[in-house]
Amino acid sequence: MITLFEIEFLGHICMSEISLRYMKAVWDKKIFLFNEKIFANQACLLIEYTQSYCFYKVVIEYFNENAKSIPDIEYWVHLLNVTANDLIIKWCKVFGTDDNELHWKKTSSSEHYEKTVRDLILKNFAGDIEQWREYRKSVCDFRNTYSAHRNIENYREFPELLPSFRVAESYFNFLVRAPVEWIEDHPLLGEYYNNHKEKIIKKL
Repeated sequence: MITLFEIEFLGHICMSEISLRYMKAVWDKKIFLFNEKIFANQACLLIEYTQSYCFYKVVIEYFNENAKSIPDIEYWVHLLNVTANDLIIKWCKVFGTDDNELHWKKTSSSEHYEKTVRDLILKNFAGDIEQWREYRKSVCDFRNTYSAHRNIENYREFPELLPSFRVAESYFNFLVRAPVEWIEDHPLLGEYYNNHKEKIIKKL
């Protein structure tokens, strides 16, 4: 059994140490087999994405409220840029193009899995499939033209971040609720976000 604490810790070591096996998951009376190695890596990425998303949200609010009195603006701007690029890149590893090794579609090849997860994503994204595809493309385009690479004077505008968190939250919550081996009560991503936010605010 993998606990969330262990998953968060495993994000800082070689993920290849996790054995390649499958874990049974049940959702809406449907049974899926999860690739545990992909599952664990995705969980780590989404926790790290949430840390960066939370940091970005808290710091940019602090920055906007105190910009005139902040002595070292370059420091804060740099932190925001690094954090923004980090969360974009990590989000794209799970929700970007299908050829990513850790894309959500690769967690399970069980029947009904893709439709089940896609329906969850669309429900929390609060848009139809075309709007979702357009949003995903805008995030991937920003990643490809600015965060991971740099196209001079030809990069996409920075995407709105809240939809990205809604999508990450829906999928992460599915990951921690579905596997039958997970007997313990694991915090969902929204709860993790709020707890992490309090820690960051205390440090500002």
